[in-house]
Amino acid sequence: MIAPEDIENLQPLFDYFESMVQHHSIFLRDLEHRIVMWESRGDDIRTRIGDVLLKNMVVLPIYEEFVEFHRDIVNRLNDLFNSDDRFQQIYKDFEQEKVNFWQ
Repeated sequence: MIAPEDIENLQPLFDYFESMVQHHSIFLRDLEHRIVMWESRGDDIRTRIGDVLLKNMVVLPIYEEFVEFHRDIVNRLNDLFNSDDRFQQIYKDFEQEKVNFWQ
């Protein structure tokens, strides 16, 4: 089993997901709304989506933090893999498990 402190070290990686999912839900709703408007007007050039994309650029700092933290987590996992035989075996066992996503 993975030690509780290992799990605690990984937890912040998952903390970003909630805010990203929340943002993407709003972004997807806005984008779908704009596309429906676009399709209902036919070839009307006045319907654009650039403003929707621009408005949603505010999420980029969240991604930057996530990527930075993710890099740190990957380095920690790599160090743990190279230094801890127990973790290395857990990792190998996990990688060998067959997962059927379509059940």
